[in-house]
Amino acid sequence: VVRVPFAVAGTIGATATDVSRAWYAEEPYRVIGADIQVGTAGTTNSTTVDINKGGTTMFATKPTLASTVAASTTPFTADNSVSLALNDKVTIDVDAVQTTAAIDLYVTLYIFPTRYLYL
Repeated sequence: VVRVPFAVAGTIGATATDVSRAWYAEEPYRVIGADIQVGTAGTTNSTTVDINKGGTTMFATKPTLASTVAASTTPFTADNSVSLALNDKVTIDVDAVQTTAAIDLYVTLYIFPTRYLYL
C-alpha cells in the first residue's frame, strides 16, 4: 500500500477547492481509502474533505471529523470501482468546516499499485 500525504497549514475556517498540493499518479492504482487528522480539533459541526480525481469525488462517504475529534478512528473506504490511471490528478477540497475551526489539516490517501495484482 502506498500512502499519499496532503497537508493544509493553519486555520481550516472556510470551504475551498484545491486547498493542498496536486498529486499525479505515477502508474495505475486502486484506491483503498483515506484518513484525516488535524493538529487541533475544532468544535461544533464537522470538518469534511473531498478527495477528487480530475475534479470528481472518489468517495461515496467523504472523510469527516466530528466536533472535538482530531483523528479519524477508521479509514474511509473508497467506492469499489475507484482506480487511478497514469497521470490522473488528485486534489483535496474542504467541503465543511467547524464553527470553532480546526487547525492544520492532514489527509492521507491509501492506494495500491495494480501491477502487483499480476505477480
